[in-house]
Amino acid sequence: MDKTFQIKVSKYDGKHSKVVDELAICEYPLNIFVNGRHLTVLLCTPEKLEELTVGFLIFHIVISKSAPTYLSIKFAEALNVTLVGFVRERRMNVYTNPQRII
Repeated sequence: MDKTFQIKVSKYDGKHSKVVDELAICEYPLNIFVNGRHLTVLLCTPEKLEELTVGFLIFHIVISKSAPTYLSIKFAEALNVTLVGFVRERRMNVYTNPQRII
């Protein structure tokens, strides 16, 4: 996959315009599936896709190996974030927004 390509762009400085070559970055759709079900599509550059996917899931679903604190549960509720604790293989406790778990 190409990451960049050259395009012609018209630049205007308030008085004059000129056509120049600029470097554009390609974005591609990234489909995210969880447990075989489609969750979302992100537009992104074709690099570090695993990190992007994990970051997206962590941002919208906070995952922990241990128990969350009372304060973290209140923050998750206020921010409308799904909070999951005690994640072990196929088991977990969902503390907020369980409707997001597929």
